[in-house]
Amino acid sequence: EKKAARAAAAADADASVAEFEQAFSRANTAALDQLEAAGSDGMEACAASVAALHALIAAAASGLPPALLEASQRKAQEADARLSAAKER
Repeated sequence: EKKAARAAAAADADASVAEFEQAFSRANTAALDQLEAAGSDGMEACAASVAALHALIAAAASGLPPALLEASQRKAQEADARLSAAKER
């Protein structure tokens, strides 16, 4: 019974990680597309999209494998850098 409970917990964790990966991928793509298309008047919406990436990571951080957490944080930092560069234009 303990083995079954551990297997169920592992399956739930795997599903949560997969859900995070899908959600983060969609949000990251949307944020980057928005940054590419936005003019100077759209920077506030872009900043909100990038902030949403960070919030998504923060909400899931405790359940993510370290490598996935680091990769997600790196992608969010890249989006931050792109946002900063777009604001300077």
